[in-house]
Amino acid sequence: NRVLQSLDSALAAVTLTEFDARSVPSVMYTRLNEHYRPAVELARLILRNTSFELEHGGVQASTFLVDMNQVFEDFVVVAMRDCLNTTDSSFPQGAAGRQLHLDAARRIRLRPDISWWIGSECVFVGDVKYKRIEDREIKHADLYQLLAYCVATRLPGGMLVYAAGADTEPAIHRVPLLERELEVCTLDLSAPPKQILDQVAKLCQRVWAWQQKRLSRLAAARLVKRAPSGVASFPTA
Repeated sequence: NRVLQSLDSALAAVTLTEFDARSVPSVMYTRLNEHYRPAVELARLILRNTSFELEHGGVQASTFLVDMNQVFEDFVVVAMRDCLNTTDSSFPQGAAGRQLHLDAARRIRLRPDISWWIGSECVFVGDVKYKRIEDREIKHADLYQLLAYCVATRLPGGMLVYAAGADTEPAIHRVPLLERELEVCTLDLSAPPKQILDQVAKLCQRVWAWQQKRLSRLAAARLVKRAPSGVASFPTA
């Protein structure tokens, strides 16, 4: 959000110019502006309304693909990090720089999309999915994945964030045998940018609640560990 605001200020003096799709000017590249080439060429494609033409015979076309899963994940991570006022070290994407494994032999590496760390302790974990894709053989794979993250981090629960759609509804799934809660949340991307960021802020309130729950458990565990022998210990939450 801060980066976008700085860019908005930098571009405030730029004048909008309209071009006919048939006469978008080309750009001469030098060593000074070469690093802008990918963005400029992408913009030229958009301005020219480039698309496939369905005709008989050979087809020539220019197009580009956007990995919406990655775009959505990047947005959620950065927006949450901004809202919670954390850093990329304490709130890494894909658990970058952190060693998280499911098994004792440390062969099954886990890389949750979102996680919050205080020192070496993970206090929140979650995953981000642009769209739920069900496997015919394995139903609810996203929830199983989140459950694995919760078990590996010893957290009481975690959050699964989807882009809002007809096939996804907010819910909380309780797993009694493992004493875990899997919270499913959604972001309505059809809303204006300000409202989307307001939705992210509400998600961050839930993230903060999960973090506080973990810190409370850690504090209770430390009290139990410090209690002298023969003295009643405090039960963990």
